[in-house]
Amino acid sequence: MENAEQSTVFSTEETKTTNRDALLDNSATAGADGQAGNLDSGYHDDATFDQRNMFRDLWELTKKTFHRSRCQHSRRCWGKLAKKHVPVCYWLPRYDVKRNLAGDVIAGFSVAVMHVPQGMAYSVLAGLPPVYGLYSAFFSPLLYFVFGTSRHISLGLVAVIALLLGNSVGGFMNNQDAATSQADGVAVGGNLTMTDDDVAVDYVGGVMAVTFIGGLIQLILGIAQLGFIGNYFSDPLVKGFTSAVALYVVASQLTNALGIEVPRKGGFLSLIYTFTEILRKLPQSNVACVLISAVTMAVVYLVKRVSVRFKKYLKVPIPIELITIIFTTALSYLLDFNGKYGVGIVGDVPVGLKAPSLPPVEHMVHVADSFIIAVVGFCLSLSMAKMLSRKHNYDLDHNQELLALGLVNTIGALFFCPMSASSPSRSLIQQDVGGNTQLVTLVSSSLLALVLAVAAPSFRWLPMATLAGLVLIALRKMLLQFLELPNIYKISSLDSVVFVVSFLAALLLGVDVGLFVGVAFSVMTVIFRIQKPPCFVVARQARTNVMKRRESGVEVPDVDRVKIVKMDMPLCFVNADFFKQSVYRLSGVDPGRRLAKPSGSDSGCCNRKHGMSATSVQDEFEESVPVETLILDCQSFSFLDNAGVEALVQISEDYSRIGVRLLLGGCGKQMMAVLRRCAMRDTFSIENVFDTLEDAVIGATIKNAPKPEETAEHAHSA
Repeated sequence: MENAEQSTVFSTEETKTTNRDALLDNSATAGADGQAGNLDSGYHDDATFDQRNMFRDLWELTKKTFHRSRCQHSRRCWGKLAKKHVPVCYWLPRYDVKRNLAGDVIAGFSVAVMHVPQGMAYSVLAGLPPVYGLYSAFFSPLLYFVFGTSRHISLGLVAVIALLLGNSVGGFMNNQDAATSQADGVAVGGNLTMTDDDVAVDYVGGVMAVTFIGGLIQLILGIAQLGFIGNYFSDPLVKGFTSAVALYVVASQLTNALGIEVPRKGGFLSLIYTFTEILRKLPQSNVACVLISAVTMAVVYLVKRVSVRFKKYLKVPIPIELITIIFTTALSYLLDFNGKYGVGIVGDVPVGLKAPSLPPVEHMVHVADSFIIAVVGFCLSLSMAKMLSRKHNYDLDHNQELLALGLVNTIGALFFCPMSASSPSRSLIQQDVGGNTQLVTLVSSSLLALVLAVAAPSFRWLPMATLAGLVLIALRKMLLQFLELPNIYKISSLDSVVFVVSFLAALLLGVDVGLFVGVAFSVMTVIFRIQKPPCFVVARQARTNVMKRRESGVEVPDVDRVKIVKMDMPLCFVNADFFKQSVYRLSGVDPGRRLAKPSGSDSGCCNRKHGMSATSVQDEFEESVPVETLILDCQSFSFLDNAGVEALVQISEDYSRIGVRLLLGGCGKQMMAVLRRCAMRDTFSIENVFDTLEDAVIGATIKNAPKPEETAEHAHSA
């Protein structure tokens, strides 16, 4: 019976390998070194084991490359290139006017209304005159309209990027005191007039230089196809970091809301210093500024709550931010807030657009600051774009998004646009009111062009306290991210630690250093997970062919004298030693301890004393081993490095010394290729390597089956 089963299995093996073996020369498969084991002949028919396939694939790749180089200048290839890197060439000719135009126009009006207050407020947060936020709101969406792949995100200046720009540029300006004074954006009892100040001009040049270099960095990363860099910023990391950044924004805007002056300080414990100074100068607060900011926050909050409650009755959200700006600007002009009450106002706002200009070259040396802001901006934009693309079921090209942001910021810096990123609030509004394509940005930019051409001078009397109140109330969702910490902890305790560490690092060390600390710690948690992964014994479930994990306290019988061990993680240098020790422990047979018992001179004397030969001792020793075959389930080995191979070699050699055979089951193509290229062929023959775990179990049971003569002897003795 056993012979019949064995012949059936081998006939199946021969069927699998017939076509491949017909292509091979027997003399070639034998190998020049005379090795018995050969990964090119035996149980499996993997094409990667065929040397001729390797040369054939190389030839095919050469032909494809040559063909690609020949056709790269053809009209068809240029068309494909344009569709890939200029997505508007693909989707605009296919635009469905009846289905999308009405929703896009309504969404464009809604987004433009939000752009005005947010752009002005975040521009002040970056230490720039408010009009620069309007420049960004006009140019950035237009450029993304051409190069972007997301249909719903709204680009422009956002709070996190504005704060990073302010801290970065304020830190390297020659005149730190003058730069931070302009960055605070408040001159109590006076106007915010920065355009005529040489220091302010230098500061603006510094911001544009950082934006320009940051855009170039994004372009280089996009060309190098490094869009996956956003995957290193996990959600807990981003939430912890942005929660800390929200506190920095609160500290910077409290000076405007209270009407006091606090010098901006960066670096270690700068946030604590800022809050300490605010508390110390709290008695000097301007009552009028406090009232304006408090009323602004209260009105905006109440209207937002009412809008949420009656959302189904409102086709378009109430533009309460714009209404607040118009109302307080009118009151400031009529009641002379600046002259009578000492309330800081925006000051002169130029009409139209500035002529394009290259940023100052002397400020383009701050690559580290630009890199940090560029990566943070990309990660914030990508996270919002991914969320909306999943919700609306369309594809998103990460590398093209990186290229689009790079072009937006590189070209935008020439037109005095600070670095742009996706705004969560505007993007969600664009989606909620019916925006379906990036045509929304064309509508919003058209309206903003009208604002810059006609209505810009009207903002001269806008109180800075109003902008501060709008920023503070917009931060409530970022500050409430701490409420998600218990849910994060329930899913993964390590993720909750990442949240807390990234928050504390940014809070205490500064946003730039804190970001690096958060990313480094997040990567360390991944290494920690890989270093000690779950290892367990797999056994066949009773009366079925289903293989399952053996849980503690549950009796699952082993296959006859076969033990199966699995690790749910790739095998690499980080966990190779841990895996080896886990295999020894879980198999129930530690080769080191087994070999140590019969060794030594004392044991030899004892053997001679009892008249036992070394061979008989070894035979008795092998019979005492409870496992004849050990199978390693390699289905989770998505990759295998040199240390992992060395661990497998050592495990195989250790068990072979005590008569235990080692099989590898569930080996994928990549693992097979690694085994073929490394020294495993010196230890393993192909009959010990299997595509699936089931094949490995069958191979083990066939090898472990008793021989016919042993069965006959047992029956005769009975």
